[in-house]
Amino acid sequence: MAGYLRETDFVMVEEGFSTRDLLEELTLGASQATTGEVTAFFVADLGAVVRKHFCFLKCLPRVQPFYAVKCNSSLGVLKVLAELGLGFSCANKIASVINSALDLYFPEGCGVDILAKLGRYYVTSAFTLAVSIIAKKEVLLDQPGREEETDSAPKTITYHLDEGIYGIFNSVLFDNTCPTPVLQKKPPTEQPWYSSSLWGPAADGCDCVAEGLWLPQLHVGDWLVFENMGAYTVGMGSLFRGTQTCRITYAMSRVAWKALREQLLPAEQDEDAEGVCKPLSCGWEITDTLCVGPVFTPASIM
Repeated sequence: MAGYLRETDFVMVEEGFSTRDLLEELTLGASQATTGEVTAFFVADLGAVVRKHFCFLKCLPRVQPFYAVKCNSSLGVLKVLAELGLGFSCANKIASVINSALDLYFPEGCGVDILAKLGRYYVTSAFTLAVSIIAKKEVLLDQPGREEETDSAPKTITYHLDEGIYGIFNSVLFDNTCPTPVLQKKPPTEQPWYSSSLWGPAADGCDCVAEGLWLPQLHVGDWLVFENMGAYTVGMGSLFRGTQTCRITYAMSRVAWKALREQLLPAEQDEDAEGVCKPLSCGWEITDTLCVGPVFTPASIM
């Protein structure tokens, strides 16, 4: 190991305790805080970054990856990638075509070095965002513009978050995405759901994060969780208000940490199963299988 990343740089997640559990603990602590402003924060699973790197090397062994720093320049990510020696989605069909085409048109020893500039692939799924509700407004559907507290009449609910499209949710502007929150706790089956929309803190009519959502009744101070928030989000939070960017809590499983230190796939990896990547992440995506081996050689490149 080069020594860029240390155990003190992240939370070591033991077996049976996931980064999702860590996020729930952090939101609980933030909700109980009596001083300071409650702000959005990230939980970053560095084990997911390690796992995706090994998957990439397994699927495309002749392609040297380079990381696009502007995609996510957080210190924890840069340290992990430095340890991995970094200067697409690992989908089976793509990897098979690329590997076969490289062997056919650029065989080893031909003097051509193959490079890949990666960004979203490494960090998107590794980051999970927690955002708190700072205000809400209920409007009866049959009486537009009139505010009234009632649980019986049909209504639409507008929630205001402490982050918007001018910060972390900038993908709504640039990528035309519709972020969908994940509820921390499953609501009772008998609890009604309402047509809802999410808005940022900006005082204009454009700071809309998401519309057309169906959510249970939420309250000011509740937390919403957004997954796959690692690309082009870090460093963007709250900049337009002049406040600090979001806090990042890094986590990694002991299995991923061991693999990173040894710079190889875990010993229990089945070497006969070419291209099948052993999950290293400690989070909720540990069942993913990202890679399989080449299956054919293309006749030509279009």
